[in-house]
Amino acid sequence: MAQPRPKSKALLLIALFKLTKGVLLLIVAIGAHKLLHRDVADAIAHWVDILRVDPDNRYIHRLLTRALSVTPAQLKAASAGTFIYSGLLLTEGIGLLLRKRFSEYFTIITTA
Repeated sequence: MAQPRPKSKALLLIALFKLTKGVLLLIVAIGAHKLLHRDVADAIAHWVDILRVDPDNRYIHRLLTRALSVTPAQLKAASAGTFIYSGLLLTEGIGLLLRKRFSEYFTIITTA
């Protein structure tokens, strides 16, 4: 019979880190998907007002210029890629929490 594997605090920390990244990327992917059906300029202007950022700041101006030049196809591709990467991280994190050997190998391969 297989011996139960000892618990590792390092493995737990890695799993929690992967889960946190996965959840945050899932939120970003959902946000990008929601922007597909909205006017990006209005959404950005709304957030600039909420965060009380000076739109005349050169860094903010450069960021706004780049954000407004994003096409719907690029936004759709970024959203899809972020969903996939989020799923990958969540799979790794859950597998590590459940101490599945496949997840350990999966983590090593994706990190390499």
